[in-house]
Amino acid sequence: NTSENGLQLHIPGLMEQGEAGRFAMRGRDGEKGFLVAGPWAHPKFRGQVELEGVNFMFPFDASAEPPDSLLTEILWNIDYDVRVVSRKDNRYVQKIPSALDNVYANLGIDDNVSALEFTGILADSSFRTQGHGESTRGNIEYLDLNFRVEKFGIDFDKNPSTSTSVPGFR
Repeated sequence: NTSENGLQLHIPGLMEQGEAGRFAMRGRDGEKGFLVAGPWAHPKFRGQVELEGVNFMFPFDASAEPPDSLLTEILWNIDYDVRVVSRKDNRYVQKIPSALDNVYANLGIDDNVSALEFTGILADSSFRTQGHGESTRGNIEYLDLNFRVEKFGIDFDKNPSTSTSVPGFR
C-alpha cells in the first residue's frame, strides 16, 4: 500500500508529457495490500488505485514512449486485475482528430460514481475494461464552437463482442 496521499507519477501514453498526478494503491475485496507479483514476463498487479489530480488521455498515445523501451515492455505485459476509482480533481483531456477539425475535450470526472476495472494483458489481446465514467462539468470544442458539458457518461462492458455504450449518443 501507499500512504493516503499516494505516489506522484507520470504514466507515458496515459498522461501528456510533463503531467503528473497522485496514485494511491490499496488492496481490494478485503485484501490487505496492493499485490505486485511475478513472473517477470507477466507481472501480476491486483488491487485498487485511487486517482487524484490526474489529467488522462484515452485512447492511449502510443507515440509517447519508444515502443522498444523497458517501461513500454512492462506496461504491455502486466497481467492487470485493477480497479481504478476517481478520488478528487481528475480530468479527461484529449485532442481527437476528425474530418474537418480537431475535437478538444476537457471533462471533469465525477468522483464516487466513476470507477473502471482493468483485467488481462495488453500484449495478448486478453485486456478488458469494465465500468462507468461520468462527467457533469467541462467543455468540448469543435469548429471554434465551445460546448459546455451538462452530463456525459460512458459505460464499458468487459465482453469483447459488445461495444462501449455512451449514454445520449447513438
